[in-house]
Amino acid sequence: KKIEIKILFKFYIHSIIKNIKKIALFSKYINLFITEIKSEKVNQKILTFKI
Repeated sequence: KKIEIKILFKFYIHSIIKNIKKIALFSKYINLFITEIKSEKVNQKILTFKI
């Protein structure tokens, strides 16, 4: 019974770590996306200012 609990616990911890990695990756993409949008806004303001 203890072995089963250990196996389940390891599996549970492994899935938590996997989810954390997925969330971190998702967060990274969101930050890149936001940076890209900000960059586009800045470029648009510069173009508007030049005109």
